[in-house]
Amino acid sequence: MKVLVTGSTGLLGQTIQKLEHNFDFSFCYAPPSSECDLTDFFAAKDLIEYHKPTHVVHLASIVGGIQDNVNRPFDFSIDNILMNANIIDICVEENIPLLAASSTCVYPAEVENYPLTEDMVDSGPPEDTNSAYAYAKRAMTHSLRAAKKQYDYDFTVLYFSNLYGEFDHFYNENKAHLVTALVKKFHQAKEENKNKVILLGTGKPLRQFMYADDAANIIYNVIKKRCYGEYNVATPENLSVAEIAKVVAEIVGYTG
Repeated sequence: MKVLVTGSTGLLGQTIQKLEHNFDFSFCYAPPSSECDLTDFFAAKDLIEYHKPTHVVHLASIVGGIQDNVNRPFDFSIDNILMNANIIDICVEENIPLLAASSTCVYPAEVENYPLTEDMVDSGPPEDTNSAYAYAKRAMTHSLRAAKKQYDYDFTVLYFSNLYGEFDHFYNENKAHLVTALVKKFHQAKEENKNKVILLGTGKPLRQFMYADDAANIIYNVIKKRCYGEYNVATPENLSVAEIAKVVAEIVGYTG
């Protein structure tokens, strides 16, 4: 089994590379977008034809923090739609099973019950601040469902909860995920002896968090066990943003 991983320079892609020695099938990795632009159909096709994988793990996407989503909605929409469509089109044509990473942000901004389940994905509009990214990810899943209906195509979509890990964008606040952004903010405050840290919002929204190493191991097991379909991937804890901020502050050792 030979698995091609797109998005190999991202948080989850780099984590898979770190853990690769634990897995019993071979991996190959797409180069960074500066060398292989997956929004270009022919570049994507050349990549897959060159590696000839038996499976594709599609992690590549244009991602960022809340402010980046607000500032660049068209980029987050069109680039993600293009690269997702290209990868899906090629994999369906070549009948290469595809595992695609989606995100908790595709879920509706308002839901009646927790925890979130897969059947809730299309039950309402996503959070407005990242709706462009969320709808691009929803479109990806709808395309895969259509391929299953028309061609009986095997695919897996994993709806990951909020990820954190050592390869996140610690030095780029526009791209950092929530936990990483909080770690940086509290660490800086501790180093600079600040007696106050200001966080925006009410702190009431509920979130689930997952360590990137756990997500990478889940991807490996899903491929190995040939688990096709759509799966919500999250830990049992459902913490408020205020609660996770307090956890981070305590771990960092910030006492302000």
